[in-house]
Amino acid sequence: MKHIALAIFILSLIYTVSAMEMNLQDIWYNRSVADLQNGSYPQALQNINTSLEQNPEDYTSWHLKVFILLKMGRYDTALSTLGESLAINGSDSVFWNDQGLLQANYLGDYNSSIGSLDRSIKLNPSNAMTYYNKGTVLKKMGKYNDSLELFESAIRLRPNLLDAWYQKGLAYSALKQYEDALKCFEKATELDQTFKPAWANKGDALKALGRDADSKIAYSMAGKTDP
Repeated sequence: MKHIALAIFILSLIYTVSAMEMNLQDIWYNRSVADLQNGSYPQALQNINTSLEQNPEDYTSWHLKVFILLKMGRYDTALSTLGESLAINGSDSVFWNDQGLLQANYLGDYNSSIGSLDRSIKLNPSNAMTYYNKGTVLKKMGKYNDSLELFESAIRLRPNLLDAWYQKGLAYSALKQYEDALKCFEKATELDQTFKPAWANKGDALKALGRDADSKIAYSMAGKTDP
């Protein structure tokens, strides 16, 4: 799924232990990581399942299993795996966040997604990405004003979160508040001058404000001609 921005970072899951300290779970976990890095997803899945047999409550192994399933495009199984993991550890904010993303982007179940993301925020109110993810779901639901509040929360926590500035600009554009949208797109292009979608939407905002000459410059930065 193209736009799922899941909060599972594979590098954070890799750990090493000495040969003296290594147990069977560590061995199977590390084999799974190696297979994943080599692109051997079925073998990685088999090995992480074996790791979970050794310790069914190891949350890092559950995270890795979900990540592998997503890489394989097995979204239904990823969702059911998240359900299993939440039954074991319902206080893991990342599991709730990832479930919310799959509910929205794979099932199109926005209401359930909001519920999962709210649970994630309650468990970890300092994660900017969860606010951002909830904002994108609200925007898809057409709740633009509500989404703006979530993007603001994400930006307060991470002032240079490019995607939050961009999505905030899109929400303002949908509300036809082009001056506010322009400020957001300007910030996005300031953070990344190669981000063509922000330049294109900046051009649209400028054009809506009657600033045709400036809009042409923005469109040229986006690699497109004035529509």
